[in-house]
Amino acid sequence: MSRCKRCGNCCLVFNWDLKLWQDCKHLIRVDDNTTYCDIYEDRIGQDIGYGFICLHPHEWFYNLPNCPYNIKGRPIHPAFAEEYEE
Repeated sequence: MSRCKRCGNCCLVFNWDLKLWQDCKHLIRVDDNTTYCDIYEDRIGQDIGYGFICLHPHEWFYNLPNCPYNIKGRPIHPAFAEEYEE
């Protein structure tokens, strides 16, 4: 069973032209504030926009807010860093 909360926080890519974080081009937001991926079964290794590829959670370099896949000691993802400054 997946531990995923379907929040979409892991599905962000940095738009280098606009200098901001945006949803992956495959992320679909649903009215109940959950998300899903339109290429979920084949997502790992796929181009997700702006030079990023989709990684499996154990390959992430960062932790995400309230994510069950976080690994102790990893820094918070840059898209959320300002929210979590101490």
